[in-house]
Amino acid sequence: MEMQEMTTFQLPDEIVQPFAISCAGDMFVVSCKDETFVLRLKYKQFSEDGAINYVLSRFKCSTARPTGQLLAHETNLYNASDIEQRKIIMLDQTLAPNIAKVYINNVQSWISPPGAIQDSANGYLIANLTNMGQLTIYRQDDQWLSSWNMYVDVSAAWIKHIYKGEAVEQFDQLQTMAYEILITCFCWQDAANGSFSPYFAFGTKSGKIVICSLSEAGPQIEEVYQHEEATFVLKYNSEKNFLLACGRSGRVTLFRCNKNIRCVGTFFDEDLTASCVEYELESVNDHLLLLIVKGSFILALQTNLNGKILGTGVLNLEHFMITGLQQLDKGKYIACTMEGAIFLIIIDRTHNGELKILCEQIQTDINVTSYALYGVTATRTRTCWLFLGFPSRRYDHLSLRSPTCVFFTKFARRQALDVLQSNQTLKMTDYYDAAEVMRYNMSKNPDTFNQLDLVVLQPELDTAFCYHLKLQLIYLGAKMTHQSRRNKLTTEILHNQLQFLCTMIEVINAANVLCYLAEIARCKSTLNPLQQTAVLCLRNFIHNIVEDAFPGDYEYVHLGLKAKLSKVLHQTATLPTTPYEICNFCDAEMAPGRTACRKDHPVFRCVTTKIQIPLDGDEITCEMCQRYSLKLSMLSLVFEDQKLWSLKCPIDYRNCCVCDVPFRSTS
Repeated sequence: MEMQEMTTFQLPDEIVQPFAISCAGDMFVVSCKDETFVLRLKYKQFSEDGAINYVLSRFKCSTARPTGQLLAHETNLYNASDIEQRKIIMLDQTLAPNIAKVYINNVQSWISPPGAIQDSANGYLIANLTNMGQLTIYRQDDQWLSSWNMYVDVSAAWIKHIYKGEAVEQFDQLQTMAYEILITCFCWQDAANGSFSPYFAFGTKSGKIVICSLSEAGPQIEEVYQHEEATFVLKYNSEKNFLLACGRSGRVTLFRCNKNIRCVGTFFDEDLTASCVEYELESVNDHLLLLIVKGSFILALQTNLNGKILGTGVLNLEHFMITGLQQLDKGKYIACTMEGAIFLIIIDRTHNGELKILCEQIQTDINVTSYALYGVTATRTRTCWLFLGFPSRRYDHLSLRSPTCVFFTKFARRQALDVLQSNQTLKMTDYYDAAEVMRYNMSKNPDTFNQLDLVVLQPELDTAFCYHLKLQLIYLGAKMTHQSRRNKLTTEILHNQLQFLCTMIEVINAANVLCYLAEIARCKSTLNPLQQTAVLCLRNFIHNIVEDAFPGDYEYVHLGLKAKLSKVLHQTATLPTTPYEICNFCDAEMAPGRTACRKDHPVFRCVTTKIQIPLDGDEITCEMCQRYSLKLSMLSLVFEDQKLWSLKCPIDYRNCCVCDVPFRSTS
């Protein structure tokens, strides 16, 4: 059992002292001293340099000082304080931030689940907390993806709620109000849905736990609970409405948040503060499995949602400082330590209900002799594991030119090809991390996945065969990358094959859309003008594919689909259509059965309906393959509301049929 390093990404020199890495969807966030580094894994069918593809962005932490907004004369308060109080003021820079020399740095950054923004299906938000207690939520710019802008100032909203603007004249009053304002931890709800405002929770140094909702008007404070101690780690589950809070004392408290926050259980002794919390929820019997990291120990506890303890377990890894814990499967986790050791943690339940924690060290070729590991996370399908590294000994720029590194590794027990072939959804939407790992591995060693050549399906006009062709696209893309600097002629041949398979996916999609429009025509007497145009364009596109010849390695695909496509054309021959099509470029009439005018002017067409897109029209594009589509408002007129006739639409017109990626507005 081993983890093999695929590649290493070195962060710029100025990004130093990393201490946490986390992920949501295909976004990864690295928390450093005063910057947050965002890495988005992005699949490409062809990569000239043969590297793993990702998009990079970063932003600096806020320099705001929330406690500095208190109406207090720090100098007079200091002079009026006794010796012990003066020591506290001198040591705590948050009490007098306006006159003290402050050092501002990140506490941590948390990325939201996908869909946290209502007007963006895959929108992400990042919450950033500084040591001054400033909590800010950032949003990625819609046009400039490398830019993150402030979206919400949560600290300002909290100060407005908790502080009424009264003057602070005594030390005790200053300390109390500063601790009320100072935010110490944060967490998003575990799932977000774009149809409602996402929820999040944060804790203050005074012990308050606050649940907020996020709307267009800003953060709305829903509930406030006064806990007995300050909280430093939070976990918020929206399915069963519970909250886990880890305090400074090391105790973990379980809260229920149905209508108001109430404590239902407190676990563990007062010792080390928990550095990491993971949980598994069994919705059937409402059992909750907690994994708490304290130093070199992993503590496991099973409880119900009423706080009754059902089983416990403890494991000492005997390696200095566990710095990361990431779930692999149900009851299985990957843990890493600062010393560079990596373990597979397995939670086993004994006959008497107790928990038994098993561990097995994983062999790796990561350079742990020079680097300490500060965190671990994994992609959505767990086919790629990312470890955060920083030099564990003195270094110079001759030996280590860029100190902060992210190691991309693959786990022997989770192969990318196995994950893709076992994909029950038959969509690539949530599997592009596995596709990128597979493409990268094949580009380095083309013989790695030769078993794809052995899988030959009978061509059909269904989703399963489309998915098979999409796997072949990954295979061809990897071959192109491998051959790009070796043989240009072979690369060109592979590119033509790739374009042909994309066309085959489009024609299968076109046939399904045409059959769906035929079903609509049976349910009502006529089709609307846009549907009639779609019928004409789809039939012309399919007719051209049937009449053309495509010799080559994938000729069997065209030959296998030809008869089925001809049958679709025959069955839809009586559908109402517009008389002819006009070229948007020269306004000339297109001949029957053709998709271009006599001068063969290139026109932009919707990948879903094959309707022409006006030159001055607003189109949407697939950011992966750059194919165009009509606006969703127009597509909704083509597909109408299938619920009216109890019809099931064969495709999701909001996504690209070739890539299964949501369309993105170009305006």
